[in-house]
Amino acid sequence: MAFLVSNSIEEWAAQFGDARRTAVTVGNFDGLHLGHQKILQSVRKHARGAGQRAAVITFDPHPMRVLRPDRAPLMIQTLPQRLAGFEQMGLDAALVLRFDRALSLVSPEEFIERILVGGLRAGAILVGANFRFGHRGAGDVRLLGEFGKRDGFDVEIVSPVEVGGQIVSSTAIRGAVATGDVARAIPLLGRAFSLTGEIRLGAGRGRTILFPTLNMAPEQELLPKLGV
Repeated sequence: MAFLVSNSIEEWAAQFGDARRTAVTVGNFDGLHLGHQKILQSVRKHARGAGQRAAVITFDPHPMRVLRPDRAPLMIQTLPQRLAGFEQMGLDAALVLRFDRALSLVSPEEFIERILVGGLRAGAILVGANFRFGHRGAGDVRLLGEFGKRDGFDVEIVSPVEVGGQIVSSTAIRGAVATGDVARAIPLLGRAFSLTGEIRLGAGRGRTILFPTLNMAPEQELLPKLGV
C-alpha cells in the first residue's frame, strides 16, 4: 500500500473509509533521530502484529511558532523531509495537523475523542513516558490510559534511547550543530547530518585560494556554525 498523507481528519476519513484500527504515535519528530526511530519502529511492529494501520500524527508549523515564537527552535528538517522519513520507516500514513491558535486550545480529552478515537480509530497509541498533549500540555500518558480502558485502545510507553550516556533528543542535536560540532550530532541522528537546497553561483574565490566550493541556499533552518 502506498504511503498516504492527510491534512485534516476529514481528508483522513475520505482516504481511509474502512473500519480498520490504527496504531499511532504523535509528535513533531524533527530530525527523525534514533529516539524517534525507535518509536516509529514500535508503531510499525505493533501494527503489523495486530493487523492495524501504522500511522503518525505530526504538526506544521512547530507548536512553539504559535505559542512562543521567540523561543521556537530552528527546524532540523523540512516537513517534506519528515514525511519522506516516515515513509522510509515503513509507516502507512501520516496525518499532518496545521498547528494554529484553535488547535492549541483543544483539550486533551477532545484531542483523544475527536482525533485519536473518532478520526483515526486508534487501536494502539505509542509514545514516550514524558509525552504531553492538548491545551497547555495538560494531557499525559495517564490520561491516555484512562481513555484507552474506556475506548478500547492500548497505550504503550516507549523508553528513550541513550548514546554515550546522553538521552537522544532534537534539542541535543540542535545544540551540537549550532556550535559547529556536527560530528557529535551524527551518532544521535543515526546517520550523517545533511543539508539540501539549491546550488548557486558564488564569487569564485574558493578556486583561487585552495579548492572550488559549492554555494548552497539551504532549505533547512538549522545550519552549522559558519565555516567552509
